Amino acid sequence: MLKKILYTLLAGILIWYVVIVAIAYRYPYLVNTDSENVELTCYVYDKESEMPVTNARLRIENWAYDGGDYDSYSTHALHTGITDKEGCFVLHLKKSAFIAIECEANGYKPTMKSLYPNEKEAVRVDLSR
Repeated sequence: MLKKILYTLLAGILIWYVVIVAIAYRYPYLVNTDSENVELTCYVYDKESEMPVTNARLRIENWAYDGGDYDSYSTHALHTGITDKEGCFVLHLKKSAFIAIECEANGYKPTMKSLYPNEKEAVRVDLSR
């Protein structure tokens, strides 16, 4: 009887461990860690026409723990870019824990987005007039 209880208890602990690891992988912002070698691809579109917005200006702020205390970000970097004719801009980051994106283009209202990135991240920004 005691063996059965111990096996049931160990099985329950193992299941919880697997669930916690799966959640941490899917939702990295729940665990204070950096994603490494992040490829951030931003796609900018006109909200009404669904057409790509060429020459949209992006201001991308990147925060990382970078080996710090993992309670607060220890590094911050600002990146800028302009979308191509497909409304796309790609940025490669060594480490990232949080990204804030500001996007503006002539004739459109400025828009902001933020995310906790994984290694390969695609972000769609819809601009309205």
